[in-house]
Amino acid sequence: MTRTMMMGVLGAILTMAPSQAEAGPRVHVSINAPIPAPVVVVPAPTRAPARIWVPDQVVWDARMRRNVVIPGHWQVAPRAAATWVPGHWERRGRNGRVWVEGYWAR
Repeated sequence: MTRTMMMGVLGAILTMAPSQAEAGPRVHVSINAPIPAPVVVVPAPTRAPARIWVPDQVVWDARMRRNVVIPGHWQVAPRAAATWVPGHWERRGRNGRVWVEGYWAR
């Protein structure tokens, strides 16, 4: 994916209305394949103590019909006591797995 495309996707995520970002977990993709290994990223320190590190997110791009990665970034929490719950794979059924997008929790 080109840097310009990644920045455009990141910009779209960062400009989401708070009601969408606070909506809670949503399940998008069901697969029957091995779960990819997590990528560990150590964020650079932030000068704004109110910001929380939101790690890389995998989101479904319906137009491209594939998953895309939104790079990690610092973000101001929508509420004072909010914490970020990272996206994660969950087992569903006997062999299925689903991706649960990250979301803000109280």
